[in-house]
Amino acid sequence: MTEFLQIMGAIILAGIGATIYFFRKGGIYNPVIQDIPDFTDVDYLPEPPVVAPKQPVQPVIPESTPTLPPTPSQSLYSLAYENIGNHLSLDPSVPVSLGCAQAISWLFLEMGYGIRKDGISTVARLTTWMLKQGFVEEKKYGVGYVITGRNATTAHIGICGKDWIMSNTSSTNAKKGLVAGQFQANYRRAAWGRTYPQTRFFRPV
Repeated sequence: MTEFLQIMGAIILAGIGATIYFFRKGGIYNPVIQDIPDFTDVDYLPEPPVVAPKQPVQPVIPESTPTLPPTPSQSLYSLAYENIGNHLSLDPSVPVSLGCAQAISWLFLEMGYGIRKDGISTVARLTTWMLKQGFVEEKKYGVGYVITGRNATTAHIGICGKDWIMSNTSSTNAKKGLVAGQFQANYRRAAWGRTYPQTRFFRPV
């Protein structure tokens, strides 16, 4: 009976985490150790926070500046500049010394204006034609404008450049590199004003 009670007591103690000893007669015992985990010693780690997946970085595309078409003045200037050194005329019967209006007529035809195919040969008539086409007379110099000039005896017409005025060269001047009949940058603005006191500017449209 005593041995039975000892066994039962060991079982009860095992239920509360004690060390169990099974005793036998003769005072000899064999310890059977059973580790009962103490849940109060367990380290509970908090659940890791939920991290939202990183969104891919969208590349920043700069806004492109729309390319605007050139103005008629810019187009006329570019065409005139590209033809420096060429003989420009729509009527081969006009003498090269009088070919300024013919040279501008050639440029107008290349620009797509509805000018007659043989051009216009005088500054006065070409000025009238420009006004009928809607060219705007301006008070100041502008790159790509058509410039006309008059003095007591002659008239001349050309295209305004950035530094020089481009027009038909009436006579050859070897020292200045001028050749009669060629479309050249042949007048500084100040020189044009001295040569042709009556000057007008026309902006193409």
